[in-house]
Amino acid sequence: MMNRIKIEKISIIETDAECIVNAANENLQGGSGVCGAIFKAAGWNELQAACDKIGHCETGSAVITPGFKLPAKYIIHAVGPVWYDGKHKEPQKLYGCYQTALKLARENACHSIAFPLISAGIFGYPKDKAWRKALQACNDFLSKNTDYNLDILFAVLDDHILKMGNEELDRQQKENAQAMEEELLEKLDGKALFKAIEAVKGAVEVKWHGGKQADGTFLMLSPEYPDGVFESLFILDTDKEYSEHYKQYCEGVTASEMSASQIKTTLTYISRGEHFCDGFLQEYLENNMLIKLLFRVDDLLIEYYKKHKLPVSLRYKNPLFWYETREDGNPVLVKGNGEKSVSAEKSEMFNQTVQSQQGWQRSRLYMDANGIWDATAFGATMSATFAYGPDDEGRCFTFTSCEEADRRMYKNLTPEQVQECRKNVDEFYADPELQMRWEEVILHPICLILKRDGSLNPISLTKVNPEVVERYQQQTVCIGDTESYKWIFENE
Repeated sequence: MMNRIKIEKISIIETDAECIVNAANENLQGGSGVCGAIFKAAGWNELQAACDKIGHCETGSAVITPGFKLPAKYIIHAVGPVWYDGKHKEPQKLYGCYQTALKLARENACHSIAFPLISAGIFGYPKDKAWRKALQACNDFLSKNTDYNLDILFAVLDDHILKMGNEELDRQQKENAQAMEEELLEKLDGKALFKAIEAVKGAVEVKWHGGKQADGTFLMLSPEYPDGVFESLFILDTDKEYSEHYKQYCEGVTASEMSASQIKTTLTYISRGEHFCDGFLQEYLENNMLIKLLFRVDDLLIEYYKKHKLPVSLRYKNPLFWYETREDGNPVLVKGNGEKSVSAEKSEMFNQTVQSQQGWQRSRLYMDANGIWDATAFGATMSATFAYGPDDEGRCFTFTSCEEADRRMYKNLTPEQVQECRKNVDEFYADPELQMRWEEVILHPICLILKRDGSLNPISLTKVNPEVVERYQQQTVCIGDTESYKWIFENE
């Protein structure tokens, strides 16, 4: 996305952008510096009259007027913050005025926009911090609006400021590229990769159908690939700009040198080639290019697991990973397979502990994956309890959220048992391998053995056989009192 952001030494009124941004004040009055130059070039009286009609704009926001005598069709007036000490929400307000300006550009069908470095003049915002927040805001907007083409230009006149901006642009470009690589590997379905490797390894020949028929007619030749071969081209996201990216970044690069992004582009290129020309994929099977690409993905996945101290042997399991983003102002949870779901609203206490975040996200993943029940997030974690059993030894188990344990379960336990439960929670979140082993069957990390009389005894997850519990995961029920436990003993 960052290649759509440029910084040039040019006057903002001389750019050919469809809209330019004025570093405005809250009263929208013409001033000095960039603001004065824009007012003068646009026609002071006409522009001031349009601004007076709007009247006011809050710091951290922006409004739009016609460009009048300027080549630009529109002028967006963005009000940046005055710098005090960075503790008066200056970064948030500066980010907000850039974001609002970009949204206005899209809403008015502009595909190019030129900014000054807002607030870095008489408003006193430190220039290095101003660049960091400006480029962050622009990059975030581009990453969330991939369906819209918008070129962003920063127009500056000072060589030192130009140099600072390009250095920050380069730093963020490298940082964002690394983040994109991590995201691709986070979302990768390990089971799908394993199936793809096995399918392509066994793809010895391609059968062709068509040609001259017995009755003399001729049917167009079409290939029949072994099961799973064509599907292997879609283990990573599809690159919507594959044609341009393939020529720029992938041609001439060996498979063993490719990044996850380059492999994504190459796989998209092959899939689209096959779509338009039957048999295009055959070349990549015969020269072993496809299997080399898949092996390279596996190598990258191994590196990713090692970096995050996860057990490499479990990389072909269902993905445990998730991350959260925002779309149209709503929190969205992106699961390991790339599917998205709108998250329930969380309170501020959600951000207080890592455990709360992990527990809440695991709950959402479990519910979305299995479609078992609907729930609302109360505070930091889900309020629910699931019961399983009995197992081959006649034991039954209950898995409960921290909140539900606090509300209902702990009152039936001794202080020592409560402490043991909390120790088990810490043990669960401290051990990625344990999480991976339990991802199929566990909703919450508090586990207790359930007795016939309704009494509960805490037990560590390491002492419960996941294969036994997995047999009963379809018998889950949301429970809230000891009477509800009785059903699980009926089939003994």
